Amino acid sequence: MKKLVTILFVSISCSLWAQNAFNMKEAVDYALENNLNVKNQKLEYLVAKKQNLEVLSIGFPKINANADYTNFFELPVSLLPGEIFGAPGRFIPVKFGLPHNFKLNFEASQMIFDGRYFVGVKATKDVLKLMDYQITKIEVDTRKSVSNAYVAALVAQESYRLVKSNESTLERLLFETRELYKSGFAEELDVNRLELALANLQTTIKDIENKVKNSKEALKYQMNIPVQQEITLTENLDSLINGATPILDNTGFNPQNRIEYSMLNMQKTLLGYDTKQKHAGYYPGVYAFASYSVNAQRSKFNFFNNEQWFRQGLWGVTMKVSIFDGLTRYASVQQAKIKELEANNTLENFNNGVRLENSVAENNYKSALQALEDQKKNLALAKKINNKTKVMFKEGVGNSFAISQSDADMVTAQLNYIQAVYNLLTSKIALDAAQGKLNN
Repeated sequence: MKKLVTILFVSISCSLWAQNAFNMKEAVDYALENNLNVKNQKLEYLVAKKQNLEVLSIGFPKINANADYTNFFELPVSLLPGEIFGAPGRFIPVKFGLPHNFKLNFEASQMIFDGRYFVGVKATKDVLKLMDYQITKIEVDTRKSVSNAYVAALVAQESYRLVKSNESTLERLLFETRELYKSGFAEELDVNRLELALANLQTTIKDIENKVKNSKEALKYQMNIPVQQEITLTENLDSLINGATPILDNTGFNPQNRIEYSMLNMQKTLLGYDTKQKHAGYYPGVYAFASYSVNAQRSKFNFFNNEQWFRQGLWGVTMKVSIFDGLTRYASVQQAKIKELEANNTLENFNNGVRLENSVAENNYKSALQALEDQKKNLALAKKINNKTKVMFKEGVGNSFAISQSDADMVTAQLNYIQAVYNLLTSKIALDAAQGKLNN
């Protein structure tokens, strides 16, 4: 039984760990399912579908029912000529009607033709396409932000690992130097310099440790994971570097690969529908209508007995034609046409801007590749100098100042290398975004 409980506990622990462990792709996929901006955009799509149904419903039949009860506690008075009652020259007040009146009325209407409606129906499908593009856009933004946040957290974590590894080496060297000092084979100045170097390194470690915490919390925010929940980054930094250094081929770049191009183009199309809809207001609208009602008048409130009810029914067709509206519609149509021209300019400006963005991103990427190679060489050289300096110190031909300086140079080289890795990975993400490769 005890063994079973242990196995169960380990299984649950592994399951919980798996839920909190992410490589970059898993982090992006998780964010696409849970990021609140993505969720809200999908809800906006549902709102747009209901709005389209609202537009379509304008062409559906409309049926209404009204029930009216009126109580004349004082009946209206009419004046009749006295000649009717044998009193010429006078007006005789007479009350007509009964105090209790009830009317039940049914009305129906149906649009037969309205140019504005049919243009609006055509536009509804493209409205949903635009909402689809907007969902894709927010997903692209989420992929980019989560990828950048993941890289920042992973790089901070790797920085901490590298710098932390120097701490144990420097602590061991400080211990050995103190022992040599106690034996009279080293100077107090050597001990003090190593103590200062260790203190500076530990300050750097604390700073990087804080950056690791902050970067992970930023990643959790992008993924919509509670801040208090721990997550583990399982991605290998080397694999990300290898994935970010393919052969650069930009010959197939096309601004139309960007989701923003589809959005702007669809917005231009919808503006065209808006112009057509406003222009359709010049055409006549034809509508059918029908009405059926029953009413009764009683001296007492007894509408539910078998006394007589009076019926009335009618139907007809009406046509509405705008003869002159004071140039209101003309001004509205002209505004819509101007907005179409503005949309064309916006699309052209986007094409120019995205080509510039791609060129800058490509230049930054190439520069980051070169900088990574340079920092890799600098790091190898710093390691070589640091190792040789420590060997010379142990052999008695070096000094603590040289060790302190080489340790500081080593840490600087490590951090510069990690920064170069970060610049390469983020520049690759920016290049992919500029070329529309984050759409899927």
